Amino acid sequence: MRLWIAAVIFGVTTLSAQAQVDDLVEYSKSVKCLAEVVYRESRGEPYVGKLAVAKVVMNRVQHPKYPKTVCKVIFQDKQFSWVSKFKHFKHTEEFRQIAENILAGNHNLHNFKATHFHARYVAPRWRLKRTAIIGNHIFYQET
Repeated sequence: MRLWIAAVIFGVTTLSAQAQVDDLVEYSKSVKCLAEVVYRESRGEPYVGKLAVAKVVMNRVQHPKYPKTVCKVIFQDKQFSWVSKFKHFKHTEEFRQIAENILAGNHNLHNFKATHFHARYVAPRWRLKRTAIIGNHIFYQET
């Protein structure tokens, strides 16, 4: 009986350890992808503009219409123009830190609900609610 209990406990511990490893791998991928989108979409923007771009991605992850991981949202077909020309990651430590802050909730954009943004110099025909203008980006929320 004791051997069976030990086997069950060991099995649960192993499953739990594997789940932790899987979570760590997914977190690492999310940081890398989120840092890259912030770099490519907002590297010339003020700090809050960089946070806002990252928050848009996180809002999409939480939205039922979009994929459920950061990387899948970013590399979803026709969502970000740079993805079609993507060859390798270019982000720096600054952008990695922004990604980690957004993922950890260490920011002041908790009520920022935007799911879309574009540069001020373009005018897409979106039927979305405008929520903010930050730096050179206009942000929108799905209604």
